[in-house]
Amino acid sequence: MIKQKFRVGKFLLMTLLFLLVLPALTWSQQKGEVRILTLKECLDQALRYNPTISVSRERIQEMIQDYNIARAGLFPTINLHAYANWLDPSRLSPGGGVTTTTLFSQENLALLTAKQNIFDGLKTYYGMKGAKMGVESQREALRGTKEEVLSQVYQAYYRLLEAKETLGVAQESKKQREGFRDMAEALLKAGKVTKLDFLRSDSQVIDADQTIVQAQNNIILAKAILKKTMGLRDEAEIDIPGETTKISPEQLDELTLWEKVNQKNSDLKRINLDIERAKANISLAKADYWPVISFQAGWGYRNRDIGSAELFGTGKNTFFRFFSGTADEYTYGIFLDYNIFSGGSTRATVAKAKSISLQLGDSKKVLLDQLKVDLNTALSQIRDALKGMDSAKEAIAVNQEAYDATVAMYQAGKVTSLDVMQAQISLIISKASYVNYYANYQTALAQLRKIIGEGETFYEK
Repeated sequence: MIKQKFRVGKFLLMTLLFLLVLPALTWSQQKGEVRILTLKECLDQALRYNPTISVSRERIQEMIQDYNIARAGLFPTINLHAYANWLDPSRLSPGGGVTTTTLFSQENLALLTAKQNIFDGLKTYYGMKGAKMGVESQREALRGTKEEVLSQVYQAYYRLLEAKETLGVAQESKKQREGFRDMAEALLKAGKVTKLDFLRSDSQVIDADQTIVQAQNNIILAKAILKKTMGLRDEAEIDIPGETTKISPEQLDELTLWEKVNQKNSDLKRINLDIERAKANISLAKADYWPVISFQAGWGYRNRDIGSAELFGTGKNTFFRFFSGTADEYTYGIFLDYNIFSGGSTRATVAKAKSISLQLGDSKKVLLDQLKVDLNTALSQIRDALKGMDSAKEAIAVNQEAYDATVAMYQAGKVTSLDVMQAQISLIISKASYVNYYANYQTALAQLRKIIGEGETFYEK
């Protein structure tokens, strides 16, 4: 029996230890994993987890509730009133004179009232109209937020791709420099070059190591920016696959694109809705100049501890017998409320609404000017990147050929080591330039799609 209890206790102890160690093992395995994410997967993750999008989406719900609040004016308000009140029975009568009737000392009331506005100066109508415009405006704000986040993901993704390609160029450059150093060392042993050539080639290898370290640091930073943009907060390492260069057949006609900006840009559509909302708010503020006509009714029960009294008995046995009274009561009628003087608050509210409308009109002009500049900037960046890619591609072929010829001439003793190093540098610069131009092209293209209001549409395709 004792052995059996010992075995059960040992089993429970081992089970407890296993449950404690398992999460740590699982976490360590997850931490060591590397998630390979394509561009489409990065965009999906950003739309799902980016907190900026979540905040903008919740603001739509806030605006919907504003609309529900404004719509409440269409419906009656129903209230329940109740109280229990104790009074001094020796108080003056309601008429102020002496009375022989004993006044009541306790009163209870339960009353149900209802009020329905018949006319409120169209305050409810304009309140609903403005709130509806607010909902549509926030939906455009959500679309703009999504397009901005997608543009940021494009930029972070291609900057990471650029950093990885730059690392590859740096590593390839190091191999070339190591090969040249080995060749310089062999020629030095053969007595065909000086030791200075070997030292120069060795120095180039050291510089290549430093370039590789910088490229690796850029990759770490680019990954952190990409994770932040996607809204990921886990410890898992991420990476992206390589990508073949691809050029999208985008129309780069400025007039055509400007028409799309006026039709689809989320910021422009949002400010147009805000202007309409401001006009509705002006009419809403002016509604206070009108009277409010309403139908009001009430029904309930009132109870008092004295409703009537009778004299009973004779002589010393004479006494009054008091009765409590309970009765239902009702009231209804048409009421008019008109604010004759409010200290200028209505006038100030109208002036404030008009000022907001004028500010939005000027803000629209500023926005149009800025969108024009942004469109021209994006188009210029795309054209520069396309031209730079073509030039860099040609430069890579020319510099590769020049480098191979320079190395051969160096072996023949016709050029110096400085010529070889210069050829190496030119080849590295042309390769790095091509990678940089391609990243610039993709980020500028994403920015262009955001400006013309097609960022989310292109993602859905």
